[in-house]
Amino acid sequence: MTKVSERYDILLCCPQMKLAPKAAEAALRNLLVTKIGVPIDESVADEWVEVYCEAGPAAHEAFVKGGYDGPLPVFQALTFRFGLQSESAPFGTENKLNFWIHFQGAVFDACIGRFVKKIQDIIYTQPTMLTRPHQGVLPHRTVPDDEMPKANRRKRTTDQGMRAGTRVEEW
Repeated sequence: MTKVSERYDILLCCPQMKLAPKAAEAALRNLLVTKIGVPIDESVADEWVEVYCEAGPAAHEAFVKGGYDGPLPVFQALTFRFGLQSESAPFGTENKLNFWIHFQGAVFDACIGRFVKKIQDIIYTQPTMLTRPHQGVLPHRTVPDDEMPKANRRKRTTDQGMRAGTRVEEW
């Protein structure tokens, strides 16, 4: 049962397995569409992504059912991390993770079951929920130069092969 008191850090993660990036993207879309979090910044590397959010108008729905009139914001920051590269978790597990949802400075000490179940339905695995007393909001990561995303598009050249079928001849 969740309780209202001081602030907590809550980490939803999958320490036993790696999560496919498309499943994590679907979970992120759900958080954004339901207005639990509103994106304010992002760090995009070639092998990982972190999206930083502030509490949205429906942020309380991750912690309580129905309306909420307690202290605002319900959480101070939300970090959503996913990708192919694994990283040490912010707290709670020694395993390297490639996916987590980190609520920082939450008023509640746990997410409600229906929120966890919704994330589970999206990512097709049971997330582990870890909680600790709030330790302060972590800074946003900066992407090192060697991890910057590379352009995936091929540049077009002007040689004849690229223009096949584009020439019009009059009869």
